[in-house]
Amino acid sequence: MQIHGAAVHAADRYLLERGRAVYTTPAKCKEALVLFERLIVSKAASLGQEREQYVAGVRKLEEANVTIDRLQEELEKLGPELEAKGAAVEAGMVVLEREALDVEETQRAVGEEAMLVAEQKAGAEAIKRECELRLAEAQPLYEAALLALRTLKVADFVTMKSFLSPPQPIRLALEAACIMLGVRPKMVDQVVGKGGQKAKVPDYWEKSRKLLSDYKKFLLSLEKYDKDNIPPERIAEIQRYLSDPEFVPEKIRKASEAAEGICRWVIAVCKYDIIAKDVRPRRQALEEAEAKLALTEAEFAIK
Repeated sequence: MQIHGAAVHAADRYLLERGRAVYTTPAKCKEALVLFERLIVSKAASLGQEREQYVAGVRKLEEANVTIDRLQEELEKLGPELEAKGAAVEAGMVVLEREALDVEETQRAVGEEAMLVAEQKAGAEAIKRECELRLAEAQPLYEAALLALRTLKVADFVTMKSFLSPPQPIRLALEAACIMLGVRPKMVDQVVGKGGQKAKVPDYWEKSRKLLSDYKKFLLSLEKYDKDNIPPERIAEIQRYLSDPEFVPEKIRKASEAAEGICRWVIAVCKYDIIAKDVRPRRQALEEAEAKLALTEAEFAIK
């Protein structure tokens, strides 16, 4: 009724101020009541929802308080255990720090040992390359001499063996071969000097003919010759042949191609021996370096 009366009063003022009439009929009053009812229902529903939310919130708070109280009790019970674990963690951190220092020290030591291994390996490789380069100087000459031996014919050896008193070039070549093979000469009587005096002198021809009788075995002994371990006394004895101006392959070839091949073999082996002796200390240094490297690598692997 108050709303309706207020509406009538407002309509009168609107007519006076604006000059326009607004009629407040019973139908409009009914519409106002229906609108008011809708507003009350909507507001009641909104308030009901807010109340439910509030109640739910209070319930959650109560549950949270209960949970907090329970957790607090559990925390109080776990307090000593947590303190103990905290102390253990602190002790573990100390151990970890100490172990980290040990690991760092080990890594530094390992790095130093790795550098040492690399240096030793590089040194051994350098010595090995040097040895190979030096031996490569003599190897082609030696292989050429072996190739010359393999091209010799049976007739060449038969011809040399048939001599009762061979030409000097053939004698020189076979004597040099006997010396390098360690074949000892036969001592024979020979007149020396102008007084007709006799003396024992070495004669290699009989032993040379024995070598020529089995020329395949003879050639095989030359091909398989242990050129890396020639006795020093043989090298000393062969020097007088190497210094002989007649002990030259080109001169000996005029007498026999087989003798020329043997002469080339003797010269090649002796030149190889010179380089091998120069390389021998380097080989020994290489063996020592490789042994030292193997020992270092073994110790490094164990660590």
